[in-house]
Amino acid sequence: MILLLHAAASTGKIVWGQTSLPRIARENRAILVAPDGLNKTWDTHFWKKGGVDDVGFLTRLLDVVVKNDHGDPERIYVTGMSAGAGMTFALALTIGDRLAAIGPVANNLGKEELDQPLRLAKPLPVVHIMGTKDNSVPYAGGRVFGIWPVLSADDTIAFWVKHNRCRAEPTIEDLPDTNTADHSRVRRITYTGPDGADVVHYRIEGGGHTWPNGPDDALGRWLLGETNRDIDSGKALWEFFRDKRRPAAR
Repeated sequence: MILLLHAAASTGKIVWGQTSLPRIARENRAILVAPDGLNKTWDTHFWKKGGVDDVGFLTRLLDVVVKNDHGDPERIYVTGMSAGAGMTFALALTIGDRLAAIGPVANNLGKEELDQPLRLAKPLPVVHIMGTKDNSVPYAGGRVFGIWPVLSADDTIAFWVKHNRCRAEPTIEDLPDTNTADHSRVRRITYTGPDGADVVHYRIEGGGHTWPNGPDDALGRWLLGETNRDIDSGKALWEFFRDKRRPAAR
């Protein structure tokens, strides 16, 4: 089962139409769940709501889906874009030992999350997709909208590489530039971890604050930057998720 988390000022219905994951889930008999956050956001470093326990809410949601819809508790994956990616990180750092893998898109680890006690004991496979020209979340780190501090993409990856005890030297692949009109290219950087706990970073050179191969329009391009068309983010996420299982309890 895949938990799909929307961006700020968005909804589960909207994010359902921004990615190919609904089609991929149907084709592969996976359960896809796209809940709504209170006031159209999530309680993370991106938007602090105060007094709202989104980790508790989403944990209970997973419990319900496992029980009522026969979701496989060993194959729970979480992805999200922007604030949804921030919530993905928050879940990873708190209930990550229940998850098989995560796939945050267009966000980096928040410094506030890392200031909290780490409740993640086991390695957790991570696929991270981020544009170098993201106008909302700085790829090089800093503050989101001048307010919320985030790590750089490189430091975010370094955190997971260290936690998962991956090999220090990555495999680097420059993927084919199949669409030259999108003014962007993709570099895939893979750090191999023990027992499949890999960390993969899709560095979208020139990419903006968008789902690669997601919907695009002139206003969106002006506000959010370029949408890469060389890869399909939903397909990249599923290809990473599909063979990952949560390690058995010891």
